[in-house]
Amino acid sequence: MKAQDMMTRNVIGIAADATTSQAFDLMKRKCISGLPVLGLHGELMGIVTRNDLIRNGRTRPRPGVTELMQCVPGLNALASWLGIGAARSVQDIMTRDPITVTEQTRLGNIVALLNHHRIKRVPVMHGNRIVGIVSRGDVIRALAHVLGSAQSQETLDADLETRVRAQLAQMIEGTAPPVQVSVHRGEVELCGTVQSDRVHDAIRLAVANTNGVGAIRDRLVSEESVRTPHGPERSAGAS
Repeated sequence: MKAQDMMTRNVIGIAADATTSQAFDLMKRKCISGLPVLGLHGELMGIVTRNDLIRNGRTRPRPGVTELMQCVPGLNALASWLGIGAARSVQDIMTRDPITVTEQTRLGNIVALLNHHRIKRVPVMHGNRIVGIVSRGDVIRALAHVLGSAQSQETLDADLETRVRAQLAQMIEGTAPPVQVSVHRGEVELCGTVQSDRVHDAIRLAVANTNGVGAIRDRLVSEESVRTPHGPERSAGAS
């Protein structure tokens, strides 16, 4: 099996000049933990992950700060060091020259790359254009397919369900959340009612960041009616 047989083709990317806040919002909204960073013509410039955002902090502009920094020499650098300046751009914190594969890269080689470099995903390239992403979840499903055993898939699903439940329990300090979890062929279905959009987003992000999750069928209902506005995103095919 090759990368083209298992990759996710609908790649969600973000522009290099987008802010870290916009990257965080996009990851939260799409329930993913990493984004390819794309140039003006859709070329791959790097990868930004949830861990990159956490390590570097996520700052938002504060009233009057931008104008003040423009007037006082050296204040921009100081404000950035203190974490109180305008939001940084994605290209400031992204991983440049990321590990990539081609459409013809075999499953065994992809597994070796993920394990050796301790990464969760690799972009699939056709020339300098990104045409897909292979994640650990994609690899697990491919391995299950190669094994050709329904029992193996059931075992994988049961293990994934256990880990998702553990992730949610840890998120709320060991208390079982009011969420029903079921897994079928790597797809996690969530059912139940939560008290706020913030809790809803946190649950989706926790599930998305669990290794092996291929997709999420979200049937959760939030008691709040106001949703977070969408942030900007860029299609991998933009030109």
